[in-house]
This record gives sequence, C-alpha cells and structure tokens, in this order.
Amino acid sequence: MRAALIGLLGLAVATAAQAQQAARFDLSCDIETSIQPVDGAEVKNQRAIRMSIDTAAMQWCTHPCRPVETLAKTSPTVLTLWEGALQPGHARTFTIDRVNGAYFLLSITPSGTMTALGRCTPAAFTGLDVRTLF
Repeated sequence: MRAALIGLLGLAVATAAQAQQAARFDLSCDIETSIQPVDGAEVKNQRAIRMSIDTAAMQWCTHPCRPVETLAKTSPTVLTLWEGALQPGHARTFTIDRVNGAYFLLSITPSGTMTALGRCTPAAFTGLDVRTLF
C-alpha cells in the first residue's frame, strides 16, 4: 500500500512537471515584416526572432525580453499576444497558431501599417528574464 501511494505521488509530481513544461516554451520564428507609411514607400525585411511564452503566468516576450508583456488570451489552437487598440485611431492584433506555427501581426496607426507574417517552431524554454551581453 505504501509503495502504491509513493507511486501515485510520483505520478502526480511528474504530471504537474509535464503540465508546467507544456505551459512554458520558446518559439523560434522566421518572419517577414512590411512597414507601409501613409506617405512613403513600403519597407520589408526578413529576420529570425526567439520568443519565450509562459501560458500559466499569461506572459511573453521577444528576446532579449525587455519588456515582458501580458498575453491577451490563449486557446488550445491560438495564442493571442495582442488584440484591440492602445488608443483611438489605432488597431492591432498579434497571433500565433499553435497547430501550424503561423505568425501574424497587424498594427494600424494614423501614420501607417505594419504587418509581419512567418512561421514558428517550438524550442526549449529559456525564461522570461533572458539577459544579453549587448
């Protein structure tokens, strides 16, 4: 009986650790950003970024993790990092599809539009307090 109890306790601890690991992860993303000013030419660039996500704490960041931001909402299929407007005349949405890794960001302001499209893959969690040397 004691061995069974210890076994159940070990299973509960393992399950809790697995759940925490599933809620905390990094994403390695290859994205293309397009900035279209209202009165200028479109500027595009491609880059790779790394993000840390903690769905249990509802926090995320793009490395080097300054600042750490609050997740808008999560579901089994979509992470919503931003939604809504920061102020009148602005709109923004930022999502990552948890099924296929699609990265989508759209920000509209009176001065122009920024879009970013890409693909993300999971990576080992490095934490939300990542610091760099430069």
